[in-house]
Amino acid sequence: MSTFSAREAVGIIAWAVDDRQVKAVLGRKTDIADAQCLATPARAGLLRASFIAPADFRQLQQVRRPRRDAR
Repeated sequence: MSTFSAREAVGIIAWAVDDRQVKAVLGRKTDIADAQCLATPARAGLLRASFIAPADFRQLQQVRRPRRDAR
């Protein structure tokens, strides 16, 4: 289970944002300061969330994806 799926299962709304957008935001890049720094442009609509397929489609992709032998 990915970290995005784990957060989604608990009910946390998370965005996957392009790293070029994050690097363009000025400010310190620590965990708490980074979250506060990115929240402001996100509220203003300046960050665009990447497309992430719904959970049922992601599960279907996992089933459909070919498995490799661990040799």
